[in-house]
Amino acid sequence: AEDGSGSLGPEALQGLADEVERALFLRHHSVAGQEYKNAARTLVASLKRNGDLSRRVVSGEVRAPQLVAMAGHELATSAQQQEYARLQERETRRVTLNRDEQRVTTEYTCGRCGGNTCDYMDTGRRDIGKCETWGSKGGQGSGRLVNCLSCGNKWDVDDV
Repeated sequence: AEDGSGSLGPEALQGLADEVERALFLRHHSVAGQEYKNAARTLVASLKRNGDLSRRVVSGEVRAPQLVAMAGHELATSAQQQEYARLQERETRRVTLNRDEQRVTTEYTCGRCGGNTCDYMDTGRRDIGKCETWGSKGGQGSGRLVNCLSCGNKWDVDDV
């Protein structure tokens, strides 16, 4: 029950806390286990630092079972989520799109636009079982990511 100011009264907050505790217990099958304790600490810290999440829990938008099932990135503040996404994008670009390893070629023809000005990057993927069976070594069994410079279409070429 609200106290007139739009927030829950002490009894309603205690009831909500009991719901969260019950959901946490059911999810982790124990109150004494380390996994349960870590999850409880994470929830308390997340609710303290993430005002938006706290409001969503108090308003009933996020129910107790949903709350205890949330992953760390879902418990994070929006600023933390944006920073995580930025770092993940930067790392993905660093690992997969290193421009020093890309080359321009006319060896491939785009299936979408018919253009043949492409760049490519050797991805180094190999089918280990196939390579071991057939005895291929070195560059054999690797893959290549091809990008059409005319339309942006991308495709994989295997066994280059």
